[in-house]
Amino acid sequence: MGKRFPKSIIICTFFALLSILFLPSQFASANEVGKVLANGNLNVRNAPSIQGEIVGKLQDGDEVKIIEKVGEWLKISSKVGQGYVHGDYIVIHKANSSTNSKTNSSSQSSSTANKSNTTTTNPSTKKVSVYVNGNLLTLPIDPPVENGRVLVPFRVIGENLGINVNWLSETKQIEAIDADTKVLFTINKNKVLVNSQTLTLDQAPLIVKNTTVIPLRFFAETYGANVQWNEKEKIVTIVKKQSNNGNVVLPMPSEEKPPSRTTVLAVIDDPNGATVYEEPSRRSDEIGELEEGDTIKIYEKPSADIDTDEWIEIDYKNEVGYIAADAVRPQSETLKGKVTATSLNIREQANTTSAVIGSLPKGQEIIVFEVIGEWARIKHNGKWGYVHTNYLTMQMNKKTYSALSEPKLEIYDANRAWLTWSKVGSVTTSHSLVTNGIEISTTASQIDKWKENHPGIQQIEYNGSKIRIYVNPGYHLVVRHFTNSVRVTILPSGLAGKRIVVDAGHGDHDPGAKGATGLLEKEVNLAVALKLADLLRNAGAEVILSRSNDTFLSLADRVKVAHNNDADAFISIHADSFNATSQGSTTFYHSGKNPSWQQSKQLSDIAIKKLTSQLGTVSRGSNDKSLHVIRETEIPAILVELAFLSNPKEEALLKSDEFRQKAAQALFDSFIEFYK
Repeated sequence: MGKRFPKSIIICTFFALLSILFLPSQFASANEVGKVLANGNLNVRNAPSIQGEIVGKLQDGDEVKIIEKVGEWLKISSKVGQGYVHGDYIVIHKANSSTNSKTNSSSQSSSTANKSNTTTTNPSTKKVSVYVNGNLLTLPIDPPVENGRVLVPFRVIGENLGINVNWLSETKQIEAIDADTKVLFTINKNKVLVNSQTLTLDQAPLIVKNTTVIPLRFFAETYGANVQWNEKEKIVTIVKKQSNNGNVVLPMPSEEKPPSRTTVLAVIDDPNGATVYEEPSRRSDEIGELEEGDTIKIYEKPSADIDTDEWIEIDYKNEVGYIAADAVRPQSETLKGKVTATSLNIREQANTTSAVIGSLPKGQEIIVFEVIGEWARIKHNGKWGYVHTNYLTMQMNKKTYSALSEPKLEIYDANRAWLTWSKVGSVTTSHSLVTNGIEISTTASQIDKWKENHPGIQQIEYNGSKIRIYVNPGYHLVVRHFTNSVRVTILPSGLAGKRIVVDAGHGDHDPGAKGATGLLEKEVNLAVALKLADLLRNAGAEVILSRSNDTFLSLADRVKVAHNNDADAFISIHADSFNATSQGSTTFYHSGKNPSWQQSKQLSDIAIKKLTSQLGTVSRGSNDKSLHVIRETEIPAILVELAFLSNPKEEALLKSDEFRQKAAQALFDSFIEFYK
């Protein structure tokens, strides 16, 4: 918890530093005249104080004759008669160089006092604007910035906050009264009297050009006011109001307060580029040209009253400019990216071997002109280039953007084609079987449609987050889900060209089960696998054996064989073992992790029927079981147990070359039916 100060200190500082500085009276020269400079009406009062009764109002530009100077106030003669106005709102444009002795004496005294109390200021190229409780104030001086600190005049602020202030000319003190509190402080003194208690201020009020000023930071810290400083726009916003019971209330800034002028990134989307005009008119001066793909900053709230359907206000080289609205891609369609890599290469073409033409630092915000596969096309330093979308977080219309983008068809040969969607952003996909096709589900917020055709694809339907692909008779689909893409393999019927992994279980130091007479499972598995491979190859299939001799592979390595060879199906061959009375054949698929489990089940269901009918074994069914090689494989995958080595009768069958050939034939016939 921060340090808490006594209420009296806060009230003292609040009123003392908002007090109006009144200087001793001076007689004006007989020829001094002035002109009213105010954004609205200027009150003429019957006394040199904001408590003086208003006797009339003057407008901006009205001429006045100056009779007398009273501190910061001027006694004038005008069209509404004589009265007092504050000197901040009068510009003296004619004066006689000679003045009477009282004036000279007073002026010299005032000059000496001011010289000792005036802060030297540095000119600023942009004037500081001050808003109090939502109102833009007309200031007596341009708020100076001294040593990086903004000094703000408080006579005007005090008036806007309703502080009752009296100037005590003899003692050069200011009396500020609010509610039941009376504050008395002296110019250039740190001591302040709050009712009957003397307190010390950290910094006394100063005078700049006859105006009381104080640092903005000091104001914020001392008063506890809600203060904002916009360095770019040079805007001071002060919010502090009084409640009905006199307690200080600090309202949070609202949209009614003058906000900082914020910009949003956009992109020029016109092949002809865009002309930047000084004003929202084609008759206005041209101040620049923009090209297609150029990133621009659009002001969210235009300062001018313009037709936003026709014109857009932009920040052009730190100046305000206007371009045609139809040259800019709508914000709702503008894709914005933020670099997540420490340094992101910009390449000349959309591939990793292309030349690097630049780089972007982490956190850099960019406009993505278009997404091409896994690459984002951008324009940087006037040049087109590509960055990989893996290293960007992207938003469109203030929502996280993710997509399946630009599907591409790649023809391998007459027996194989791939239809691939690239994943942009954080995208997950899955799929399931539907009648005559497959349905891909995705978390992508946008799905690009495929506009080409293939004889195997009957039609593709897009419904929200789903893609449904229907195949023509005589074709099959295999779906693979990768980190950066989802790919659909289009395969014609028949075994020609099918890539099938035949996995002989166990091997080398892992013999598997052992029969009553010493028959090892690894030998049976390899013998049947080799016979099946020959049958498949003779039918035109591409066969990949996980092992072709007595070697050992881990379960994970067997899965890698399938994935690394981009296989279409996987079968693992085993012989079972339990007890002497156990018998029959079994097939397995896995319905959990394997995304192609429905096709796995189809193949498993076919295989158990073929095995039992051709081998004459008992059917132990097509079973859903979590076995590593069929769980971790992403393609249609099954595991078969041909018969039981632990059963002497079935062990004898498994020793028989004839039985092994029949087993291979049954599995071959299973693939024939699966791919018909």
